[in-house]
Amino acid sequence: MIAITNTTIYTITQGILSHGTILIEDGKIKQVGTNIQIPSDAEVIDATGKIVMPGLIDAHCHTGVFPDGIGWEYSDGNEMTDPVTPHLRALDALHPEDPAFPELLQAGVTTILTGPGSGNIIGGQWICVKTVPKSSVEDMILLEPAGMKMALGENPRRVYGNQHKMPSTRMGNAAILRNALVEAQNYINKWEQYQRDLAEYEKKVQSGNSDAKPPVPPERNLKHEALAKVLRREMKARIHAHRADDMLTAIRIAEEFNLDLTLEHATEGHKIANILAEKKIPVTAGPIFISRMKYELKGKTHKNPGIMSKAGVKVAIQTDEMSAVQYLSISAALAVREGMPEEEALKAITIYPAEIIGVADRVGSIEAGKDADLVIFSGHPFDYKTIVEKVFVDGQLVIQPAKRIKPKSKMNSRARLELSLSHREPDRVPFDLGGSSVTGIHVSAVYQLRQLFHLDPPGTPVKVIEPFMMLGEVKMDLIEALGIDVITLRGQKNSFGFRNEGWKPWTTFDGTPVLVPEKFNTIPEADGSLLMYPQGDPSAPASGIMPAGGYYFDIIVRQKNLEQYPPRVEDNLEEFDEISDAELDYFKREADFLYTQTDKAIFANFGGTAFGDIAKVPAPALKDPKGIRDISEWYISLVTRPDYIYQVFERQCEIGLKNLQKIYEVVGNKVSVVTLTGTDFGSQKGPFVSPKTYRNLFQPFHRRLNEWIHKNTRWKTFMHTCGSVRPLIPEFIKAGFDILNPVQTSAADMDPQTLKKDYGDQITFWGGGIDTQHTLPYGTPAQIRDEVIRNIRTFAPGGGFVFAAIHNIQPNIPPENLKSFLNTFQEFRNYPIKT
Repeated sequence: MIAITNTTIYTITQGILSHGTILIEDGKIKQVGTNIQIPSDAEVIDATGKIVMPGLIDAHCHTGVFPDGIGWEYSDGNEMTDPVTPHLRALDALHPEDPAFPELLQAGVTTILTGPGSGNIIGGQWICVKTVPKSSVEDMILLEPAGMKMALGENPRRVYGNQHKMPSTRMGNAAILRNALVEAQNYINKWEQYQRDLAEYEKKVQSGNSDAKPPVPPERNLKHEALAKVLRREMKARIHAHRADDMLTAIRIAEEFNLDLTLEHATEGHKIANILAEKKIPVTAGPIFISRMKYELKGKTHKNPGIMSKAGVKVAIQTDEMSAVQYLSISAALAVREGMPEEEALKAITIYPAEIIGVADRVGSIEAGKDADLVIFSGHPFDYKTIVEKVFVDGQLVIQPAKRIKPKSKMNSRARLELSLSHREPDRVPFDLGGSSVTGIHVSAVYQLRQLFHLDPPGTPVKVIEPFMMLGEVKMDLIEALGIDVITLRGQKNSFGFRNEGWKPWTTFDGTPVLVPEKFNTIPEADGSLLMYPQGDPSAPASGIMPAGGYYFDIIVRQKNLEQYPPRVEDNLEEFDEISDAELDYFKREADFLYTQTDKAIFANFGGTAFGDIAKVPAPALKDPKGIRDISEWYISLVTRPDYIYQVFERQCEIGLKNLQKIYEVVGNKVSVVTLTGTDFGSQKGPFVSPKTYRNLFQPFHRRLNEWIHKNTRWKTFMHTCGSVRPLIPEFIKAGFDILNPVQTSAADMDPQTLKKDYGDQITFWGGGIDTQHTLPYGTPAQIRDEVIRNIRTFAPGGGFVFAAIHNIQPNIPPENLKSFLNTFQEFRNYPIKT
């Protein structure tokens, strides 16, 4: 559901509402008013200071039938080989890829009546479509057929007079039209007589008359069948006429044959306005933007719509154009300037054309139950400075100004990040979202962002690149839209040990459409929870479980009895292998591509160097893990089995160093940052381990890795540790880490100002942007803005800061909170930082 709030609503049929709200659900307007309860799950669009109107409607144009800027090849609007062609259908000519359609949407025109030109006396059948381009015309149709195009005046007599054919005079125009209608009447009569004869025949057969002969049906005639609908008033007669005398001829013929008449153009309608009003004949007036290029336009005046309207004529304003339909609102504004009442002019491009076309039950006004075709204007629609800010068609946001929140800059992302990591101020604060598995974003939130930025049609799935936390793929278009400065380089396998390939559709518990790897094989439990298997093999014991209604997987601990199976060092090393040639080739290809095809800083996670990472200890990728795999037992072992832990770390470090050497040989210094560890050393209230335990068990191996990297590469080293770790930060710095993440400022003793003051010149703070536990999901947009500003002002001065959320962004973040988070950062990220 979508709620457009705090706005001025031009309902068209029920007045103007101030501070109004419109609720949209399932493509329809659900409710409109001033005191509406907004559902908690609604996407709220604050349109304060804006004006919302129904989508504009052009009652007469030729978009798609005379495609704009394409040329003769697609000019299908006039079949000028026969003056009577009622059987022709615009449906069969409309080109859905006409480049004018997007321009119409950008101008707020969401519905048009389009069809044949006026080269023939009877040109064929109109079609009413919505202007969102589709691959199939059928998917655009609102009404078909939507009237019969007929024409009097100069055009048909010129076309056929030049061929020395009838009609070449106005007498000929009228005669051909009347004759075609008479022939259609005769056709109707023949079929009606046939139906009577058939009924009589059936009676005779039923009474036992075996000599009765069935009647012969008349031969079908498509021209007559089409006109029969007009004569039965099943289809409107839409007669092109500029001059007053041609309009009167049209009225005369319509009355003779009892046609449902609309006058098209009515350029001299001002001369017979009272007659039109008395006979209740609606008109589509225009085009207003046209010169007196032929004699029958001699009586043209911009006052025409206003004069007819004041006389009581129902007037819709039309453009008679292709791409110039985008000037429909300006045409109406000009009519207002020349005397048309503003309220009537608004109706002339909304409800009146809807009524004249025959689609007012669907479009033309803002009323509950109608299609949610809505336009948000920056100001009054008749003000030439007003722009269209958003357009909804069938409840889908299809137009929004194509603005990127990424500001222009001479410094590219790679240089920006590397300058900040050297503790100098770049042009603006670097930004990471999705660069790693600890600075990522849940797939549901990625889908939400892609919809907010209109990067995908609704329902387009997002790839799950890390099933454990259900992280979504942050593709390059979203990276560019958000101004993100890093791009990820990770291994081919995820936490459950299978490759991210062979994508298949899946749906999360919250209904988000996603794509998952082919070995993402989940089996539901009786309680609705889902089991995940190591390497995607359901024959092995499950290593993960997503609770019913959950958002990510919890790791299942598969600890063997340690008394029965005493731990061996090699058991806890099973998942740490020397890197294969195939993996090296993959990293080389990916690094080369990312470095040459983007300007982003490459953020790599080669794996294998996180000592005691609790997400890795249970080994969810192994089918039969041995050793110490229980999380509690692992922490206890730091005290009870320190020698064992030390030996595991020592062997792991040797393997890790060999792998890093091989990886560096193939990727070189294309990588800017490498993740070394994601081991958590802190809880919400304090460290898990003492500085002494860290120095004895962890620091020696961290130091070895960092020393090799700093001696042999230009990489910067990244460590992730949640919680309250301030007493350990000096030890992290001594171990050689360049970057600390996520800077959990909500934990005890993690005050941003103190951290920056004490350590800001020694280590880069990567994170600390917004609290994802409390503020982002549950705060107000104002609270989010305050926290983002406060943290930027604290961490950014002097460089040594990369803005990122404090750990991964979770699902179900209110859209207005995401917008506040992102927009505030963009507003305050430029150096010098605003104070």
